[in-house]
Amino acid sequence: MNTELKKLYPQKLWDSFAHICAIPHPSKHEDKILSWLKEWANENKIEFKQDATGNLVFYKAATPGMENRVPVILQGHIDMVPQANSGS
Repeated sequence: MNTELKKLYPQKLWDSFAHICAIPHPSKHEDKILSWLKEWANENKIEFKQDATGNLVFYKAATPGMENRVPVILQGHIDMVPQANSGS
């Protein structure tokens, strides 16, 4: 892992970030990262659904005492633009 990431906190977040970065996931080739995300969700007891296109939706209950708050929805994409190197 990048030594600079080892200096950042919370460390668990940056460890996960480094792991995600180590999994190739260019557009139209997201199978490995999708598998990792589903495994992560199962390990952390987070409910999810996947549609026929491959989109994942994660469901996380509110923190106790915050159940009556307005829900928060975060959206992102999982593909990345790979770096072109000489000869690739």
